[in-house]
Amino acid sequence: MSGASPSPAATQAENTLFQEDGVLVTTERLVAGGRAWPLREVLRVEAIHQSPRVVPLLILLGASTVLGLPSIMTAMVARDALGPGIYEAALGCMAVVAFGSIAGLLLAQDQYWLVLRTRGSARRVLLSRDPEHISRLAQGVTEALRVARPRS
Repeated sequence: MSGASPSPAATQAENTLFQEDGVLVTTERLVAGGRAWPLREVLRVEAIHQSPRVVPLLILLGASTVLGLPSIMTAMVARDALGPGIYEAALGCMAVVAFGSIAGLLLAQDQYWLVLRTRGSARRVLLSRDPEHISRLAQGVTEALRVARPRS
């Protein structure tokens, strides 16, 4: 039997520090969003908030009801009006745009991202509509990074 001591790599096995919702932090790396980063590259983890863009939907809704509907109705009663089928089709298209805009406004929700920052980039790795969930996840990953840093 040899009296040699185990190599440093063998004594520092990769241990899991945190694992939840597809995010894994070990003593050596962070895995999220289908990609792995060595811990030495990870500067910080953040939770960010992204509001939905509703201005384009409001513009479409306003234009279809304030401009579209009166324009179509005026053209329908004009002396040189085209056949009724054209105006029915135009009213149908305007209704689709208006109700589609309303549906988009009703379904619009805030989004929360878990963002991983490295020296070279910032990558959004996990999306949720629950701010507390993303915040807890960011805190857990940050704490795991804090624990792992002295070993790096």
